[in-house]
Amino acid sequence: MNTSTATIVNSISPAQVLSINNKLRSLGLNPTLKGTKFINKAIQLLIISDNEFYILENIYNEIANSYPSFNSAQIRNAIKYSLDHRNEDLSIKNFEKIFGFEYDEFYFINSKFIDELTCVMKTKYLN
Repeated sequence: MNTSTATIVNSISPAQVLSINNKLRSLGLNPTLKGTKFINKAIQLLIISDNEFYILENIYNEIANSYPSFNSAQIRNAIKYSLDHRNEDLSIKNFEKIFGFEYDEFYFINSKFIDELTCVMKTKYLN
């Protein structure tokens, strides 16, 4: 496969980026926070990844490579801040509609949240 084909195959459309952003907003996350933007980027990276298993720290490092003014710890903390400071009423209201199961606070930690929302997005775009 040549480079231009790999780029096309391993890219995400603007509509997909917008869809991720809308899901994050529906779940009460503030789209202007850096952490919310990093969650969106992490999900994008995981959607285009062929690997079903990943180490979240590697995703943080990959994001840090795209944004050199941030390191992986700052990215992790910004994501945690966004999840901790979301509009909980919106989270509760829209959780089941987005994830397909009852609201549980447990899913609002970095790894669980990114993993679950990535699964939702992959299912939406691969089916």
